[in-house]
Amino acid sequence: MSSAIHPVSLSRHQALRWGNFDSYQFAAKDTVCPVVMSEMPKAACQLPLAFVASGDAFMPVAVLGLTAQTNAFVGANGLWQESYVPAQYRGYPFLIARTEKGEQLFCVNEDSGLVGEQHNQAFFDAEGNLSPALQKVFDFWVQVEANRVQTQRFAQALKEFDLLEPWEITVQNEEGGSYQVTGLYRVNEQRLNSLSDEVFAQVRASGVLPMLYCQLFSMQHLGKVAQKAAQRIAENESQVTLTDQKGELDLEFLNQDSTINFGGL
Repeated sequence: MSSAIHPVSLSRHQALRWGNFDSYQFAAKDTVCPVVMSEMPKAACQLPLAFVASGDAFMPVAVLGLTAQTNAFVGANGLWQESYVPAQYRGYPFLIARTEKGEQLFCVNEDSGLVGEQHNQAFFDAEGNLSPALQKVFDFWVQVEANRVQTQRFAQALKEFDLLEPWEITVQNEEGGSYQVTGLYRVNEQRLNSLSDEVFAQVRASGVLPMLYCQLFSMQHLGKVAQKAAQRIAENESQVTLTDQKGELDLEFLNQDSTINFGGL
């Protein structure tokens, strides 16, 4: 855990305050971003999705850049350049971190520039409970992390059914040459189509089909990543924010906690 990331506690944060972010510069060097299953249908409509190896398993990610430490969806002005923002970024500067024993801790990044006496939102109320605003952020992260456990289970099933293959991407550079992007995986569509009826029924029963189809559908957006990286869309475009029109955290993408509802797209 980074030395700047600390568990939220009454003893450390009672006298401090926090503020909402107004720039996505904190994500400007992320070439991929983890996603959870409940958000994959909406993310797949705008972002290319893939899988990356994580230990002995795989996890789904949004592909945000094709060069190292570059996020094509963060403009030079710090604004997010699409209408859908991955859940991983919406609760900043807060996050769920894990100890070496796997325990989950609600933490805050104190180097974010959003923690200090100059900000307008309290960490705790007079009774020592999380303030109403921070309680909403905490509830948001609880839902994300609960869905992440389910997501990991379904992603593991894709591996067990041998439905993933390396997704090697060739990118043309400005000098006329090219380079390879490696480390990403995609659904092996040929393998999927060749499954026997019996095995396909097992795949369907495992619940992974929505994840599988979301990834396949999303690959059409890969060209958008290269295009956005080249264009670096103008800074005067409207900013996508963390909140809805009422100023509440947008948890709608997690309403279907155990299933993915394609009818809502």
